[in-house]
Amino acid sequence: MYTLSPEYKTNENNQTGMSGMAGNKGAVAIRFEYANTSICLVTAHLAAGFSNYEERNRDYKTISHGLRFQRNRSIEDHDTVIWFGDFNYRIGLNNEKVQRLCHVGDLETLYENDQVDSLIYAGRSLLTLTSSTCRWLQA
Repeated sequence: MYTLSPEYKTNENNQTGMSGMAGNKGAVAIRFEYANTSICLVTAHLAAGFSNYEERNRDYKTISHGLRFQRNRSIEDHDTVIWFGDFNYRIGLNNEKVQRLCHVGDLETLYENDQVDSLIYAGRSLLTLTSSTCRWLQA
């Protein structure tokens, strides 16, 4: 069994919304060490709106490079980093079409129109997400 000793537990936050002035977007992170592995957990709320992917990229960059822990550690200074949150990426179809595709189980068309996958593929996203493909639909 491993326990976290106090000198390894730190947390920080970073505001990004409206150029960092309003604080309506941003992130909170905690870092710790477990079994000789430094781990950083980040939860973030990025800019909303289908066309605001560049602002989301700026939010991500501000958080990942600007958030600092004790001893000036950054998010990237960890062995493992796990991001959670509302990244606000969208499916590039209208609501009615998305509902229809869900109803018939056409996940492939939904993925073809997934904004984050499209931006990563085109090299226009700073995010490098990995996730498994959804193979089920909620009844």
